[in-house]
Amino acid sequence: MKAKVLSVLFFVVIIRPFAYAQIGSNASFEFLNLNISARNTALGGLQTTMSLDSGSVKESNQWLVNPAYSDSTLSQFVSLSYLSFYANVKYGTFTYIHDFHKYGVWALGVQYLDYGKLESFDISGLPLGEFSAQDYALVLNHSHQIGFYRLGANIKVATSHIAGYRATALLADIGGAFVHPTQDFTASLLFSNLGFLLSDYTVTSHSRLPTDVRLGLTFKPQYMPFRFHMSVYKILQDTHAYYRFNEEEPGLANKVFRHLTFGGEILLSPHFNVRVGYNHLIKSTLQLQQVTGGAGLSFGFMLRLKALQLDFARGYYHVSGGFSHLTMAVNLNQLIFSK
Repeated sequence: MKAKVLSVLFFVVIIRPFAYAQIGSNASFEFLNLNISARNTALGGLQTTMSLDSGSVKESNQWLVNPAYSDSTLSQFVSLSYLSFYANVKYGTFTYIHDFHKYGVWALGVQYLDYGKLESFDISGLPLGEFSAQDYALVLNHSHQIGFYRLGANIKVATSHIAGYRATALLADIGGAFVHPTQDFTASLLFSNLGFLLSDYTVTSHSRLPTDVRLGLTFKPQYMPFRFHMSVYKILQDTHAYYRFNEEEPGLANKVFRHLTFGGEILLSPHFNVRVGYNHLIKSTLQLQQVTGGAGLSFGFMLRLKALQLDFARGYYHVSGGFSHLTMAVNLNQLIFSK
């Protein structure tokens, strides 16, 4: 029955035309592509895989990126994430996983982005006062394991509010992961943000969804305390739209690397890891000509104390400075329900 449900969900969303896939600011609801956790930020962003090795630290919110990663071992885990972004923009996520046994593993999540107060002006430049803008999404997840494969689906309703105008969309993520039976190796495939608009800001608006296809790899050599991560994203899109004005067209290698992010974890202990990441698209498009300012680089760490896990990350987009991302996960089984 579970396999049939996932198959129906996959069929419903995959037949939607990929015309919604757009580059950068051409798409609405781009907040759905922000990093959902400090782990993802520290590993370069947009990482769609995580290790499922029995000795690894699992992330209870990774299913919000790839729906295949909700798991019965994470039942009754609560995760809260907060990102203080540029220009006083605030972004947060909440997730909860529960194993209903007979009905399988289900998860609930919320994504919220607040742009703060913005000033409004008329066509002549006269101030009209302030207005607010927020985006948020409610996400429901279900996953299932078949042999060495994990399959999952997210159904989400996303809403964007801008100065009294609102757009709403119904979207789905379809994800799968292959878990090697003996090695610490995981490969994933993700179709993200497939769906359609339920309503648009105005009758003349033409909002589009940030549909994407991503591939991911996670691998740890057997005798090495280091785990490698790589993600391929914007597969349906040509990143030429990100070339800066009057910039010479990049070579083939540069174009390829603009679709890749890289990350690594230094596994110091089961309770403390250090993470680093690199995003070439951010580096190549947001660095200044004379100085990079660390654009595209990120780092962070994981600290686990019994039922509590803290993740911190620092990412850099520009020479003007970086931003911090904090995630806290709590195992309610140990914190509240343990005997």
